Amino acid sequence: MIHGIGTDIVAVARLGELHGRHGERALEKLLAPQEIEAAQTSADPARFLAKRF
Repeated sequence: MIHGIGTDIVAVARLGELHGRHGERALEKLLAPQEIEAAQTSADPARFLAKRF
């Protein structure tokens, strides 16, 4: 259950490094299945991940 909505600010480069080190496993830990599909077809997966984080 969601009790509140907040904003997290992250560096796109940091999430790019995370994705570079862990690949699909990073996406599986942080995104829903539909988001993973969208991230895989995205031109910039790091930016996609940062927007969803």
